[in-house]
Amino acid sequence: MINATAAISNISVSANLVATQPVGENNLLDIYGGAAAAYSLRRLSKDATNVVRVRRSSDNTEANFTAEQILDGDLLRWVGLGASNNGFVTTYYDQSGNGNNAVQATAASQPQIVDAGNVITSNGYTVIKYDGTDDNLSTSLTATGTMLMSGSDGGDFYEVAINGSYNLLASASNTDHPLRESIRVIWSSSLTTAQKTAIENLITYTDWDFSDVTSFGSYWRARTELTDFPLIDTSSGTNYSNAWRDCTSLTSFPALDLSSGTNFSSAWQGCTSLTSFPLLDVSSGTNFTFAWVSCTSLTNFPLLDVSNGTNFYFAWYNCSSLTSFPQLDVSSGTNFGVTWRNCTSLQDFPANMFDSVTATDFTQAFTSTNLSSQSIENIVVSIDTAGQINGTLNITGGGNATTATAQTAIDSLTAKGWTVTVPDGYVSPYLIDVYQGSAAAYSLRKLSYNTTDVVRVRRSSDNAEADFNPTEITDGTLENWVNTDVVNTDYSFDDFSDSSYIDENVTVNTNATTDPDGGTNADLIIATSVDDIHQVQLDPLPTWIDNIKYRIECSFKKKDHDYAYIHLSSTPPVGGNKFYWVNLNDGTTGYGNSNGLISLTSTNQGNGWWKITLEIQATQFGNGRLRLGMSDVTPDISETFLGNDTTGTYYYGFRLTQLTADGYVTTWYDQAGSNDATQATAANQPKIVDAGVLVEENGKPAVSFDGSGDHLVSTSAYPTQQYQSTFYVASSTGTNNRVLDTRGTGTGGALQGWQHKFSNSSDITGIDDGSGINLLINNILRTGQKLVSVFMYGGSGSSIDEYTNGSLSDSVTNVNNIDFDSGNDLYIGANVNGANAQLFGGKIQDIILYSSDQSSNRTNIETNINDYYSIYP
Repeated sequence: MINATAAISNISVSANLVATQPVGENNLLDIYGGAAAAYSLRRLSKDATNVVRVRRSSDNTEANFTAEQILDGDLLRWVGLGASNNGFVTTYYDQSGNGNNAVQATAASQPQIVDAGNVITSNGYTVIKYDGTDDNLSTSLTATGTMLMSGSDGGDFYEVAINGSYNLLASASNTDHPLRESIRVIWSSSLTTAQKTAIENLITYTDWDFSDVTSFGSYWRARTELTDFPLIDTSSGTNYSNAWRDCTSLTSFPALDLSSGTNFSSAWQGCTSLTSFPLLDVSSGTNFTFAWVSCTSLTNFPLLDVSNGTNFYFAWYNCSSLTSFPQLDVSSGTNFGVTWRNCTSLQDFPANMFDSVTATDFTQAFTSTNLSSQSIENIVVSIDTAGQINGTLNITGGGNATTATAQTAIDSLTAKGWTVTVPDGYVSPYLIDVYQGSAAAYSLRKLSYNTTDVVRVRRSSDNAEADFNPTEITDGTLENWVNTDVVNTDYSFDDFSDSSYIDENVTVNTNATTDPDGGTNADLIIATSVDDIHQVQLDPLPTWIDNIKYRIECSFKKKDHDYAYIHLSSTPPVGGNKFYWVNLNDGTTGYGNSNGLISLTSTNQGNGWWKITLEIQATQFGNGRLRLGMSDVTPDISETFLGNDTTGTYYYGFRLTQLTADGYVTTWYDQAGSNDATQATAANQPKIVDAGVLVEENGKPAVSFDGSGDHLVSTSAYPTQQYQSTFYVASSTGTNNRVLDTRGTGTGGALQGWQHKFSNSSDITGIDDGSGINLLINNILRTGQKLVSVFMYGGSGSSIDEYTNGSLSDSVTNVNNIDFDSGNDLYIGANVNGANAQLFGGKIQDIILYSSDQSSNRTNIETNINDYYSIYP
């Protein structure tokens, strides 16, 4: 049986009992005694006299009436037959003999028995009508047993436990319907099934069931005496809002037919003693707001079909004993705000639950839970899978760490505009996702989860270009690409023609003998004089680049002479004459000077062939000689040769390879949009790889500007507005260095826009309005790596606030309205048009721009930047 408390209080439980009946031998209490209280408009005991006391509206006079007086018309004649004559119950007499009369002294809260000169009836029986707003009758009562309750909407028996006080219509202000009551009897012990059947047969009922009731709104609300609930017919019900709310003594619930129900808002809210819940058919339900709020004894929940549910706001709030939750179909849900909040024992939550939802409101959905790390992962991954934007999700409690997979999903959600809170405080590291609305963002690190390539690079060795993402910049991919071996000269077979070399006292016979690879492509250098220099020189001269590494390879075989050598002469590449030789008898190597030398090795290729491999790093830039020669002595100072035109040395496979190169930025991609900064002129491209090594500052990648021409330009009109917030990381020891500039000629003929300098002198941050009015911060001197944050306001009372490494450097204001909205190009590393000497010399790592006031987020944004670059304590 259902919780008696709920079932009685608001039920229009009407069984349409015989409401008024003359004295006879079948009085209920005469047959089934032991009642603690009994109320009815008919006689229930042979000893009963008055059953009700009534106040008439015409003069507020009160009088008592027996069941017979109600039936024979005395009541109606006393109240009056006119349209303005109404009668209200002030006392509902207890016919059990225990004196537990139910009373109401407040006129406005008295239920009605006569309306406009007519006795109120339902199905032909006189009933007491409650208005469903505040009408109620109360009594002092203590009883544990069975209650019979019936009215015009049906009736049944309920087990009750009442302690000290009792309202015939508890919490009437929360009811949704008028309650027409005909009988209520509370026995102080439980009736047997046989007794209940006999009582049903004893009393004449015309409508004992609920089969035609459609709205059960607040029917049994706050019936705290109910411990169980009967299996009644609720098949026609559509509205169950508040139906069993606050039935705090209900411990179980029957498998009612709720298949037509659509509104279950607060249906079981506050049923704190429910330890289990049946697999009900609620498949038509759309509204489950507050449905199971504070069902604090539920330890698990059934796999209900809630697939049509759209609103789950507060649905399982404060179900503090729930430890797990089933994978319900909530795909139609649009609101999950506070849904599982205060489910403090909830640990296990299924995967894929939200894969198809369109909802974005998960505000405090999982606040104060105890979810496992896997459950947190299940939730965030599923919500991310749904693909919705601009939502809110709160998960707190338990302190469980987010998994790597969960963190990736949070990063993705943040990029979609979500605000996500999790127990361990994890926040996406991607700055412009967390603080959205950036107008432009340039960095070699990843500022957005959706960031792909951040920079396009040209390598100096062959001018090839390629795009790179942040991982490729730091894992060596960029360096390896820039340093891809480029064969500058390859004379492996018959390519050593007269146009490729300058002979010095030698001739060259091609295809003179078998080469180390088994072909016949080895050449022979033949002396044409005695006791002189005998070598060949590449023509034209190679161009050497300072700090770049090179490899020189050639195979030699002795015919007449003991030594073969590589000779670098002139100032480039390593300064002066340098000899590197191999002894063709035993493969030993040597050199005359180690300047720029990286390594010198020889390899025995068999059949008398020795391969010499020389690696150097150029120390000077320019064209310099490269020669191959032969000698009878160690060629450390001069080239000495004793022989004639019949002697010589075999050679094969000469190759010059550039091992390292410089990498130059041609495009710095805007991670916030399409304001990419570019430079097409090679001489003005800043450097990211220097002599094969990634440019860094404080251990992090950087873009290096030479201070003489390097700069980048975003030709998309920069969307400057009334507010401008700028965050950048740079380092420089130069003077008068322009980091950023958007100024152009304004309508008044003067410069309009904003600028930032970073230098150890003449430092300026300022805004110009195009008519000659400006606002400047001067002489903030900076050296080394710094994080600079600047907030500009161009409205009335214009202002600039500038911070260095998180501390205020200076602040200025102006009473004028300095409109700096120029819509000009953005220059990085140069002033307007890159046209004068104020070019930036140093390194830049981050530039993040907002056309909005981000001063309230300054500390958090600076922390994000500093956490990555470790600029200041």
